[in-house]
Amino acid sequence: MTKLVEVALPLEAISVASRRDKDRKVGSIKNVHKWFAPMPTPAWRALLFASLVDDPGDGDERKKLLHLIERLVPEHGGAPDNDTLAEARKVLQEATGGNPPIIFDPFCGGGSTLVEAQRLGLPAAGSDLNPVPVLITRVLTELVPQVQGRTALVGDPKQLKGLQGSPLEGFLADCRHYAERVREQVWNEIGHLYPDPPGGGTVIAWLWARTVVCPNPVCRAVAPLMSSFWLSKKKGFETWLEPMDAKPGAAVRFEVRTGAGGPSHAKGTMARTAARCLTCEQPIPLDHVRFEGRAGRMSVQLMAVAVDQADGRRYLDPLKAVTTAPTITRPPGTIDLEMPEQALGFRIQLYGMTNYADLFTNRQLVVLGAFAGAVAQVPEWVRADGGDEIYARASATVLGLCVGKLATFNSTQGRWWTRNGPSKIQPAFTRHALPMVWDFGEANPFGGSVGDWLRQVGSLSVGLSALPTQSQHAHVYQADARQPVRLTTPALLATDPPYFAQIGYADLSDYFYVWLRRALSSTEPDLFATVATPKATELIAAPYRHGGSKQAATDYFVSGFTEAFHNLAAACTVDLPMLVVYAHRQEESSDDGSLGSTAWTAMLTAILSAGLKIVGTWPIHATTSGRQIGIGTNSLASYVVLVCRTQDPNAKVIDRQGFLSALRADLPRAIRKLQEGAISSIDLGQATIGPGMAIFSRFARVIEPSGEAMTVDDAIHLIGSVQGEVLNDFVGDLDGPTRWAMDWYRAHGFDFAPFDDAEKVFKTTNTSLDGLVKAGIIESRGGKVRLLAREELTANWSPDEDQDVTVWEVTQHLVRLLTVGGGEDAAAALLKRARRWSDEARNLAYWLSLNVARSRPKEALDYDALVTSWPEIARRAEREPTRESGTTGSMFTEDS
Repeated sequence: MTKLVEVALPLEAISVASRRDKDRKVGSIKNVHKWFAPMPTPAWRALLFASLVDDPGDGDERKKLLHLIERLVPEHGGAPDNDTLAEARKVLQEATGGNPPIIFDPFCGGGSTLVEAQRLGLPAAGSDLNPVPVLITRVLTELVPQVQGRTALVGDPKQLKGLQGSPLEGFLADCRHYAERVREQVWNEIGHLYPDPPGGGTVIAWLWARTVVCPNPVCRAVAPLMSSFWLSKKKGFETWLEPMDAKPGAAVRFEVRTGAGGPSHAKGTMARTAARCLTCEQPIPLDHVRFEGRAGRMSVQLMAVAVDQADGRRYLDPLKAVTTAPTITRPPGTIDLEMPEQALGFRIQLYGMTNYADLFTNRQLVVLGAFAGAVAQVPEWVRADGGDEIYARASATVLGLCVGKLATFNSTQGRWWTRNGPSKIQPAFTRHALPMVWDFGEANPFGGSVGDWLRQVGSLSVGLSALPTQSQHAHVYQADARQPVRLTTPALLATDPPYFAQIGYADLSDYFYVWLRRALSSTEPDLFATVATPKATELIAAPYRHGGSKQAATDYFVSGFTEAFHNLAAACTVDLPMLVVYAHRQEESSDDGSLGSTAWTAMLTAILSAGLKIVGTWPIHATTSGRQIGIGTNSLASYVVLVCRTQDPNAKVIDRQGFLSALRADLPRAIRKLQEGAISSIDLGQATIGPGMAIFSRFARVIEPSGEAMTVDDAIHLIGSVQGEVLNDFVGDLDGPTRWAMDWYRAHGFDFAPFDDAEKVFKTTNTSLDGLVKAGIIESRGGKVRLLAREELTANWSPDEDQDVTVWEVTQHLVRLLTVGGGEDAAAALLKRARRWSDEARNLAYWLSLNVARSRPKEALDYDALVTSWPEIARRAEREPTRESGTTGSMFTEDS
């Protein structure tokens, strides 16, 4: 039976909720512990529901189900209301005859798949090769559900802020009690290492910079390596460091300054290719910095101390501060784990940091070791207070995760983030990498601010409060996805597998693993039997694990996933689809200039080689407001969901021309759906691969003229070529002035060029110089022509008052209003009056973004902003009152 997920989804609602979920800073399972690139929980909620209910065929009945899914993914990004959940659970029970299949995720990651299965009242199980995600998911879905509803042993629920009345209040109150006991023990042991500052208050952070000796033989000063001298940019409280007494052969002294003006060295001393010595002003090549680091001669210098007092924040000069940090030696036996010589996202080895202990100051090593050691005693404390084994285990694992969370704020990876609000330490892993950090903040884990122990416990407690209630606990275990699946009941496979060569999950996880192991090796012995996370069998395409060969890494990835999908398909229920999510963008240019993707080729080859076909694809647009990587990079803003089924044994064989005809017949409709779902133009090329491969996998084989079977890579290139044809067709019938502007913009942007160049385009677009000047989109003087930039167009332009409206004008004014002229409301007001050009304007925005992405990335981002904001602009336009024209007295009506 065809499932709803194979036919229809309310993509816009799912994408909106997914973006909100990505942006949420509190009240999400992401607060429980760091994991890399988690799938948004609203998306899984919708996908799992739609994969288990049959498509009713009837339009009205389908609309009811789609409306229910919309209610399941509320706009705020959180959980739906209880009535909606109850209705959804009832529908699922009816759809599965009261015996729903188990939801199984063999790459469980941060646990979102299983959490949302439980929220829908479904049984769940998961596994992962990496013990860190297994631990996170085990806590969320296996351990915590077993302690819901328990009364507190020793804790006081009244101390829980905002969590009273929760089914977890007793358990969380006890976690808080044992966390305070842990803190007390650690403070008694090492609290002297965190002295109070002179003048009172509490130190929240010590701010450090790495240093090297200047290579200039005349200078030889100790040069601080700093990205910025700002300490605070909060309005009215601006504070910075000012270098003083910069003398050859000595360290530079700094003073804290406040008020107007800012630092004399606003950009710090670090640039992409070299540092700068504050004493002699000579560049310090990065090769010298790396050499000094590898020789063990890179040091650190205390720059300032951030102190919170009753009347606000102040910063102390280093000479006025009190710190014991320089006198602390590295504790023996805390960490002794070498980093790989090369790894995805690692850069620090170039600077002599080769052991995971090098990521922490000696004081941080001491304090993290102390907290881990204290947490290891928690099970004994719980049992002594009358708790049973599951309660002791759950309490300890939750506090063990808090040790991992503490490590993200207490390492040399923690940058000091100056912003308009209070400055603070950023945690490690703002990217999926361990880069070199020059100046960093060392948090006070007893300071009550960012990086404080009890704040980690509070944050995790709020994350746990987002879990579903009254759910049966899952089974989560460590396993290689290529091994036979340990399931005894029918299953629906839903997974978000590793992203080819984008994230080095295991290597990065060792950052946490070394601390989690110290805290939980006795509590979760099955996960911490080895000194590090498994690497050799990890399913990523890491060339350094294959002698540096990218091809060998790709072959390993394909063969591994082919085997995995074979096993997984065998374990799944035959009448259910399989959901595979992919969100990686990696493009390479081919000889003909088209774009391919090694990552997509590898994953799709594995899926098809396992005897599966793609029956549906859905893009979930989930760009966050804080997205760090934009256009021109290999970062995909959208998750692409592949809906797979077992290949039909009677599938036909077709030739290349037949496949090309099928693409040209069906791909335009698929691209329209992608656009209607507000897929980013940046991601459109990669997202189109999905429906293109759905067409490809209809057939048993596609035969090339040579008689050989077409490869997935060749199919992807052909899909890209047809996509280009489709997008050109979408804009092929636009008005002449718009087509002239498109050709001109692609060649010259907004620059002047000879009239002869313009005249050639006049002839091909049936336009004239006078007509374009009259249209108000070009300027002509001195024998040259220029396209007017958006900000030069008439500010109060209205289609009501223009006798010759062009799609170019509509699009440019929409972009101008959206980006600098009032935002979505202003753009919606214009779209209301220009809706007869709506589809053409959106098509043009797509075309412009794609055609200038590499040459004019800032412009492309502006057009892409219009594309991704289009559904919201259109929705607001529907609410806009119809406006009368000020000169003609006419107005647009529904029949216009």
